[in-house]
Order: sequence, then C-alpha cells, then structure tokens
Amino acid sequence: MFATSSIAFVAQDFFWSVKAEERKQNREKDKETFDELLKLITSDDLDFLKNHGYGDSFSNPQIKGISRFVDTWNRVEREFIDPQLEQFRKDFYRTASDYVFTMGR
Repeated sequence: MFATSSIAFVAQDFFWSVKAEERKQNREKDKETFDELLKLITSDDLDFLKNHGYGDSFSNPQIKGISRFVDTWNRVEREFIDPQLEQFRKDFYRTASDYVFTMGR
C-alpha cells in the first residue's frame, strides 16, 4: 500500500512539474507574440486612431502599422496560446480590418 501511494505521489509531482513547464513555455511564446505586435503597431498608430479628427484628411502611411497588422496577423502562427489573449487578437483584428477597409487602405 505504501509503495502504491508513493508511486502515485511521485507521478502526480512529475505531472505537475511538466504542466508548470508547459505553462511557462506558453507564457514565453505569448510574450514573444505580443512583443511582435508591439513592434508592428506603435504608440504613434494608436495616438492617431485616438486623436485624429476624421473630417480632416490623412495619408495611408499614418495607418501603416494597422494596415500591416491586417495584412499579416490573420494566420495560425500569429495566434496566442492563452484563450483570452487570442480572443483579444481576433476582436482587434476584426475591428482593425473593418477600419482599414473603410478608410480605403
């Protein structure tokens, strides 16, 4: 009986350490993906979206980060592992795509 419970304890400990390592790797992958996103869409892009008066004219280079996001981020390799982050990416992609196509690229 003692040997069985010891084996179960060791197996459970091993399982949890493997899961902890997997979660750590997933967080690192999601951080890398998020860092790539931050390189693409800069604070200048976000400031433009937030502060631009849309009755005024503007040129497409002012939304180039958003346009590149729409062109390149609807791919499996750009997905987050964390379900909440991935839902945010999908929602942001849908909104950015609508925006870019509405503005005429």
